[in-house]
Amino acid sequence: MKHIIIMSIFSFLFGNNPVQNQVIKVLSPEEFKVQIQDKDVQLIDVRTPA
Repeated sequence: MKHIIIMSIFSFLFGNNPVQNQVIKVLSPEEFKVQIQDKDVQLIDVRTPA
């Protein structure tokens, strides 16, 4: 599963995938708490300092 996610992210970054790809998603605080318990999900924190 991790390989599929990585390949999908590469395809998304290099423009080979349509925009509707749901691999990259902005999480709400509640969704974040749920997702950090899933070992197959890589989360990237892109918050900017206030």
